[in-house]
Amino acid sequence: MLDLTSGLGPESNDDTFTRSTFGARTKDGIKYAAPDAIRFSDIKDLLQGRLTALIIPQFVEGGTAASVAAELERIPLRSQYKNLRDPLLKIGNTLFEAVVEPGSDARISSSGAQALQRYFENAAMMRHLIRQTCEGGGDAPFDRATELLKSIGDAEILTLADRPAFAGLIRILTNGQQILPHQDYFGEDLPQNPFALELARDGAGQLAGNIYLQMPSDGGELVIWKRTFSPAERRALRAHGSDYGADRARLAQPDAVIRPDPGDLILFNSEVLHGVERVKGGNRVSISFFIGVTADGKMRYWS
Repeated sequence: MLDLTSGLGPESNDDTFTRSTFGARTKDGIKYAAPDAIRFSDIKDLLQGRLTALIIPQFVEGGTAASVAAELERIPLRSQYKNLRDPLLKIGNTLFEAVVEPGSDARISSSGAQALQRYFENAAMMRHLIRQTCEGGGDAPFDRATELLKSIGDAEILTLADRPAFAGLIRILTNGQQILPHQDYFGEDLPQNPFALELARDGAGQLAGNIYLQMPSDGGELVIWKRTFSPAERRALRAHGSDYGADRARLAQPDAVIRPDPGDLILFNSEVLHGVERVKGGNRVSISFFIGVTADGKMRYWS
């Protein structure tokens, strides 16, 4: 297991190799890189398993990340995931909630048309609210992330039926909360969508991106297992009382445990099993989004 919980990069004979190293360095499947060192080949390496994670240290300066987190936590429009028993807090809407029936494995909700309508109606308003809140410290962090994607390839917000999705979800994990091991894949939420069919082709896939604004004093690490499980296997591994996540006691040790620093941007393959360790001593605040990458190199992002 690769453990990156010390706040520095992996151990190396080169003592200049730390999280703050300029340029790009890779060790044990974790790549640390400055924004201008990121290439589309890094995206492909994440999809194809050659990289476990891509970390851009201090993508948002630490002081700015803290001030943005404080402002976001004042937004009153917090909500819990409608289709999960766990009371995980967020600001913004998720496509997952709009199409997945609460408490079931049916991936299209019985009120799917109405739920999708609400998702799109709220998307523009939530994008504006979050951007306006974040801009007190300069460019909104999520806007910076999308500009990075556009600098390395064909990147745009995902559109469904010519309507732009919401992207840039704020997730707030409070003391004692965790995110159980799970997999995220657009094709399970909207299996007949043309974009889902594109993502199912060889060479395509889905990444997760997180900009970390605040970390607790302990816990909150990103954990990654470099394997996927079928829906039937995931149901068999499901934790008691959970409607989405696996029981850690039934899993092997993770392949990587990564403790982000405030301001870091981390990309990884969302189709492999991943989760978040229990938060202790403060809140964990992050900006979360997905990137669908097609076989011909298009990148489309959403939350």
